[in-house]
Amino acid sequence: MRSKTEPTPTPQDSRTRRHGHVHARAAHPSGHSLRLLAAPRRLALSLLAIVALALAGCMIGVTTHTLYFEPDGSLTWIVEEREMRSAEDERRDRQREEQEWLGERAGETHDAAEALWQIGAASVETTIVRNRRPFHVLTRATFADAGDAIERLFAATGLIGDVEVGRGPRGGAVAITIDVEASERAEQDQAGNERPIDSLLLADDFLVMVADGRFVEAVGFTVDGDLARFDEDAFETALERDPRTLRLYLAWEHGE
Repeated sequence: MRSKTEPTPTPQDSRTRRHGHVHARAAHPSGHSLRLLAAPRRLALSLLAIVALALAGCMIGVTTHTLYFEPDGSLTWIVEEREMRSAEDERRDRQREEQEWLGERAGETHDAAEALWQIGAASVETTIVRNRRPFHVLTRATFADAGDAIERLFAATGLIGDVEVGRGPRGGAVAITIDVEASERAEQDQAGNERPIDSLLLADDFLVMVADGRFVEAVGFTVDGDLARFDEDAFETALERDPRTLRLYLAWEHGE
């Protein structure tokens, strides 16, 4: 809920840019904030086809994306894949699939790493925490400018909408509006095409954390202090109420 003692931060030093299908407004250097989660493609009805593609794969486990927003406007994005193993029936097939999956991560050629580079990461590093079944892998990417990252993500995915990112002396805010119908039409052009970028929009859990402060307002998320979790139930309810537009919002204040 909105803080009664602290006004919700708004973007400062804003500029408007158009990237692909996305009309994004992001604050920069002297007044820029951390961008928000580029919400999973589960996040829009137009992206359900991508979910079906992902579920068709035979590697199963738990994937969590955590975005850390830093006070200086930078971003750290961590993809955690745990309890990963092949669901193939035959032992030989399981071993083949698992070794292929692990080899991609050892060589840092897997989809998440490629997608993070695609949206402008300054560095990407993949660490194999457990190299035997079930596997556990962490991929960590850093971004100098969180606002740029979210713009590039939207442009790469083809989502159509507006992004506003702002940072001020007392906190920051991110507002995302997705035109579901327009995105749905754009998605039809990509139907059946698996792209590395889609891996950033698929997760069993999608978290956002502020490194210094706490969340004071949220739409589409449940919040607990410095942690925000994408709320799928709230998302579905919002789409039932307005199937044409999806709105997400996070605002935070810095610690004392």
